[in-house]
Amino acid sequence: MGMVDATGFEDLKSGNSLEQLCINLADEQTNHVFNRFFRRLEREEDMREGVDVSPDDSEDGSDLEAGRSVLELVLGRPEGILAILDQETKKEVSKDGDRLLSSRLHSQLGGKGCYEAPRASDITQFKIRHFAYDVTYDSEGFLEKNRNFLSPAVIQVMRE
Repeated sequence: MGMVDATGFEDLKSGNSLEQLCINLADEQTNHVFNRFFRRLEREEDMREGVDVSPDDSEDGSDLEAGRSVLELVLGRPEGILAILDQETKKEVSKDGDRLLSSRLHSQLGGKGCYEAPRASDITQFKIRHFAYDVTYDSEGFLEKNRNFLSPAVIQVMRE
């Protein structure tokens, strides 16, 4: 089984913020869809050729649990990273907002297999075990970036 890296999965050593999380999420989704699709094609070809397909090989790709775990971790409702970010963004702006977001992420997601909370000194950082490799993100600024709105000029261009 091959992996696709169509969108440019990256781990920026200078710091991974919300934008990089979104880019890596897109790559994670692409990889998951790609692997499910080609796994199904390979299974169908094996069956046509009379190859005994192991009952452990799930046609729907459930053996690709790691990819689904990361997708659930980030996209899950009501307790995925983006859902928690949206909930925290709606709260009143506070100078400790990023730290409060981090604390909530760590307390709610710390037990998930593909999420790793930081050492005490790096409270705003967390690590996700992606299909390609582990990436450390810094949630400092996530709230402000999530509050940003498109300018009226951009909205107008998109409507045209």
